[in-house]
Amino acid sequence: IFNVMRMDSDGSNNQAVGPVFSFSRGVTVQPDGKIVVAETNNFAVKRMNPDGTNVESLNEGNFYPYGIAIQSDGKIVFADDHHKGINRMNSDGSNVEVLTSTNGPRGLAIESNGNILFVDASTNTVNRIILSTPSNRVPVNVDVTTLSTSSFALDNFNIYPNPTSGVFTIKTEEALSVEVYDVTGRLILKDYLQTTKTLSIERQEAGMYLINIKNKFDQLLTFKIIKL
Repeated sequence: IFNVMRMDSDGSNNQAVGPVFSFSRGVTVQPDGKIVVAETNNFAVKRMNPDGTNVESLNEGNFYPYGIAIQSDGKIVFADDHHKGINRMNSDGSNVEVLTSTNGPRGLAIESNGNILFVDASTNTVNRIILSTPSNRVPVNVDVTTLSTSSFALDNFNIYPNPTSGVFTIKTEEALSVEVYDVTGRLILKDYLQTTKTLSIERQEAGMYLINIKNKFDQLLTFKIIKL
């Protein structure tokens, strides 16, 4: 039986909420109290009232969802193990976009500043998607195999200009690997940096792109860049 369960804050009074789901591996609650469920084996994200009634499918047949969370603007973020990425969609299930690609997406959470933390089971790490403006030092990553903090800080790092007409510069003082993806998860650029370097996506269409930055320990940072 794969139910969504509710219990008191002390762990007592367990009760099933809603119908039996097919491998419900993630659950979150909207500000209005409605419950959103990642029903993995039915390739669906579903929503129901707080009492478990009125179950509706927000998006079905396209994803293999695991972790799930709600942003402050009501958008739904979920880990998609079928397409190997962290996705986001509107509260009605429309306008699905890829925030980053990752091989083993599992649990995720949203920080108070809006940045997204997610578990990558393929590397046993917790990674951060930075949606706010990056500073000169960006801490990320917890190594969940040893449960010790593995800090990834970039000194004097910057990506500019952003937005860009197609040519942009990555300023760095350490060796990094760079991968640029479009919103469908297609890899369009891959490079290895030893120092500051200028890259180009001039041949790509206007829109949002995702830049994955990894250091020598395979720790990941993701940035958004807009091509005009």
